[in-house]
Amino acid sequence: MSSHPVSLAAPVEVHTDPIKGSRFIGWAGPAADRAACDAAVAERKAAYPDARHHCWAWLGHGPTDIAFSDAGEPNGSAGRPILDVLRGQGLTDSLVVVSRWFGGTKLGVGGLVRAYGAAANAALDAAERIELVPQTHLVIDVAYADLNPVEAALAQRDLTPERAFGDGVRFTLTLASEAVPDLQIALRDATAGRARVHADDLDADSQPHGASP
Repeated sequence: MSSHPVSLAAPVEVHTDPIKGSRFIGWAGPAADRAACDAAVAERKAAYPDARHHCWAWLGHGPTDIAFSDAGEPNGSAGRPILDVLRGQGLTDSLVVVSRWFGGTKLGVGGLVRAYGAAANAALDAAERIELVPQTHLVIDVAYADLNPVEAALAQRDLTPERAFGDGVRFTLTLASEAVPDLQIALRDATAGRARVHADDLDADSQPHGASP
């Protein structure tokens, strides 16, 4: 079982069945930070300006990267239920926004909790998951005499770097951080330690992990 955090591949929108005249649209998508979260919420408000409420919840990387809003609904009836759905599905860097059009009949706090939770679940059920895999950017400098064994080591790992030719050959590529030690050992062995490797860790990047059930 993978230990990588899981997020959403792309935004999805789901229209759920009306409840006592009220309409709900659930939207779910990736949001890597609070700025991305706020921007997406603003886009949802702009997309449906006639909706009475745009309630939402966001989970980021860290334990304090949490935000949610009832957006005018009774306290605890919308944002928190959406957040509970996100947590229950084990997601990170993910946002759910549920827009509501009031149908003239009050649903009560319990009814709202169920309605917002159901819309959040519907959106997340339709969303594809991806793993957030830490990435490393590598720059590899080698002499022309070591070009063939270095290319062989890269090809054995299905890596296709960019190449630049000058006094020697410079390879640049990005790969999963967990694969770097193996490659460094292979390059060392292939060139008797002559390859010069510079590594820069990047923020977690998204790699496809398959559709949600």
